[in-house]
Amino acid sequence: MKRLLAASLVLLAGTACQERAGTDLTAYRTALTPDGGRAYAPDVAPDGRLVFTTQVEGKSALWVAGADGSGATRHTFGVWDANPVWSPDGTWIAFYQDSSANIWAVPGAGGDAVPLTATPENEGLIGWVPHGSRVLFQRTGRGSFSTWEVTVPGAQESRLLDIDVPHAAMPSPDGSRIAYFRFAAGQRTLWVWDRATDTHRQLTTEGFEGLAIPNIRHMWSPDGSAVIYGSGRTGSQDLWIADVTSGTLRQLTRHLADEFSPRWSPDGQWVAFTSNRGGQEDVWVIPSAGGQALRVTDDPEAEGTLRWSTDGTALVFDRAPTTAHLWTVGTDGTAPRQLTTGRGRDGGPRVSPDGAHVLFVSDRSGSGDLWAVPLAGGEPQRLTDSPVDDGPGWWSPDGQTILFVSRRGGRLNLYTMPAAGGAATALTDWPAGAHDPAWSPDGQSIAFHSGRDATREDLWVIAASGGEARRVTTLDGGLDGPPVWSPDARSLFFTGTADTPGPEAVYRVPVVGGAPVRLVGGDLSPVRLSPDGRQVTYAVFEGGYGYLHTLAAEGGTPRRLTTDAVAYDILPEWSPDGSQIVFMPYDYPVSLEYIAVLPADGGAPRTLAKDPARSLGGPVWTPDGSAIVYQGVDASAQVVRVRVTELLEQARAAGPSEGG
Repeated sequence: MKRLLAASLVLLAGTACQERAGTDLTAYRTALTPDGGRAYAPDVAPDGRLVFTTQVEGKSALWVAGADGSGATRHTFGVWDANPVWSPDGTWIAFYQDSSANIWAVPGAGGDAVPLTATPENEGLIGWVPHGSRVLFQRTGRGSFSTWEVTVPGAQESRLLDIDVPHAAMPSPDGSRIAYFRFAAGQRTLWVWDRATDTHRQLTTEGFEGLAIPNIRHMWSPDGSAVIYGSGRTGSQDLWIADVTSGTLRQLTRHLADEFSPRWSPDGQWVAFTSNRGGQEDVWVIPSAGGQALRVTDDPEAEGTLRWSTDGTALVFDRAPTTAHLWTVGTDGTAPRQLTTGRGRDGGPRVSPDGAHVLFVSDRSGSGDLWAVPLAGGEPQRLTDSPVDDGPGWWSPDGQTILFVSRRGGRLNLYTMPAAGGAATALTDWPAGAHDPAWSPDGQSIAFHSGRDATREDLWVIAASGGEARRVTTLDGGLDGPPVWSPDARSLFFTGTADTPGPEAVYRVPVVGGAPVRLVGGDLSPVRLSPDGRQVTYAVFEGGYGYLHTLAAEGGTPRRLTTDAVAYDILPEWSPDGSQIVFMPYDYPVSLEYIAVLPADGGAPRTLAKDPARSLGGPVWTPDGSAIVYQGVDASAQVVRVRVTELLEQARAAGPSEGG
């Protein structure tokens, strides 16, 4: 659906891992796509061919190439086609199409793409049923989400698992069992359904288990005896393996860093994964029986979308630069000025109410911590020092307190701390977690999202000083983006699916509780309220493009602000006086995001910042409306292959050890 990204890192801890000092890991790496391009999300066919996503003329398209990256040909021609997955026999490629929020397929040899789903719900591609001609996908509809399968060709749908709670599921290699994550009362637990006996068995009870939707298709071991999953029970994300017959649980990695995207090798002897060990996102491999984790990459770039070659001798993945800095640009046309420098990723800027400092989150010290830098320029000051991720953060209206989210207790929860630095205080410590907070205008209350007491998330309000939280909504749907307070603190505005299936709508709900009032529907971005509380602005996504709109806070007829036929305009933010809106247009002819402003009552946009070498994002206003602060990150991405045969031999020779 909407192309918005977020990332975080955590700190290296001194547990067992094999670094192999002095080894040049780049010697094992081969580039499969040109350096400086935008190629990502590779998948490997049974015969070794590659499919990957790249940007062409401002659109995202699928390309197919030989195993060595040669002979690449374009296979799709939609507006934004992504997340390709080969069928088990290599004849089809399933993918997600942003223009319809549905699942499509294209012949692996080339030809016309065909739609597989056509519903108003949002759908996420999981993968293919093992040894079959059906595609698995996650459907988010009214009040729930579930896993479905659809035939290719034919597009005949059926629900994979007939249970009434939200879940994400994947069949075993032989189809005799289905493993699934069950979501209830803010808990995520792992279950297995046996097809022959029609019995459901719970494997975990802690409630911190799960995998991202694209990783679920890789959870089963090749022989179908076990599933791998992530667990945050220790405060960081470790990898665990569950024996589906005995129910035995075994911790595979033990580290203060987070481990993601586990991938079984074809013979089941190894697990590849990405980790933030050492303060950078690298690829690691560990014996599936346990032992030392072996580093496969060692560079500042972020690696992802791991795939094993069919013979298990190599890993294919994408890599992208991780350096991101903060910039500021005046609304009077002065040139952009860089605020932060050095290694790591700086993002999530928030300008203090007095305009003196910019709060941001950065992994420059190894973990994701909160920092502040003078807007006029100077050295950043570190505000938090935690072994797990802190941030993003938000200034209180008086600038004396910082509200932030952190995984210090294993789940995202809310914390406050003095703006000058000092100890953090937990506002929530809920197993279900809490996130997307927003200060009330007077700084006395905080609204936020949580799945506590429900299978889906609701709006809650808590006093800024702490105490018992109060549930504001009882939604039969979901939420997208943080809530927004009205200036009089009597209402909350939010984007979500409160009472309708499928795409989001904008709602207004009394802070004291009551039925949400639907203002406008469609495929929408999170809403922003004008300073006087009279209008909201948001992006509407139609046919793969995005356009800014405004609407009276009481409802009525929306007004479209951006008028280009081919545009993708996102992240609108009102100026402090309400006269202008800053936003991020996407320049289709040159595939470039930039920062622009336009009059709130309509008119031609004016470009403030444009950088061919960087992807720009997160624009926020200074309190006096004279400048914008934003993030700039290197936008390139590349698909590579790393030969792991020699590295695995080294790991075998090293022998077993405790921890991973």
